[in-house]
Amino acid sequence: MQYFATLRTRQRGFTVVELVITVVVMGILAVVGVSMISDSFTTARVVNAGQSNANDARYAVERLAREIREIKHVDKATGYGISAMTGSKLVFTRPDNVVVTIDVSSSNLTLGYSSPATVSTLATQATLNLQYLALDPLSATGATSAATGATDVRFVEITLTMTDTTSGKVITERSRVALRNMCETNPCT
Repeated sequence: MQYFATLRTRQRGFTVVELVITVVVMGILAVVGVSMISDSFTTARVVNAGQSNANDARYAVERLAREIREIKHVDKATGYGISAMTGSKLVFTRPDNVVVTIDVSSSNLTLGYSSPATVSTLATQATLNLQYLALDPLSATGATSAATGATDVRFVEITLTMTDTTSGKVITERSRVALRNMCETNPCT
């Protein structure tokens, strides 16, 4: 009995082997934990950047649609006040006689005004495809065809493609804009 009592009093600390095993296990847990936390932060950063770019694309298309709806209708012979219409550039006049320029250069989508003379960048890493559509006069369903000039344009279809610089993901937003200020709603000559 005395032997067990003295044995118990001697076993009050940890052995070197126990301490080494504890330190190794704690190190492994720390490495795994840091790796998990790091991966979580990376995932959150990529998701947030992608969502931010998608929001930027939606904002840019909405802003373009708002401006395009305000193209000034001059008269039946001239049509709308569009001075340039290509696949990536549109220059037109609003009813308040401000000239608006929508353009993509060096993968930057810009929106410019003549008065006051300002140009702002709506999106970066962007490509813009504008299609100009006319109502098909032979269609009973209101089908559209490609417009041949400013007199035929009734719709502008916007396709904006942006590349997310963080993930490399391509974001595409589309919208079809019906032009306002037509002769049917406003008296024109």
